[in-house]
Amino acid sequence: TDLKSKIEQKIKETLNFKGIVDLVKPDSIERTKMGKARRVIRDY
Repeated sequence: TDLKSKIEQKIKETLNFKGIVDLVKPDSIERTKMGKARRVIRDY
């Protein structure tokens, strides 16, 4: 399996829910004014 599938499976095993993983290029995630990357997008 590919990396995306492995990560999704590990999330399911560890946290007991289905997580959707999007792999992006390094340094492509917008940072907040505090300097922290925005990694979680809540879609509910």
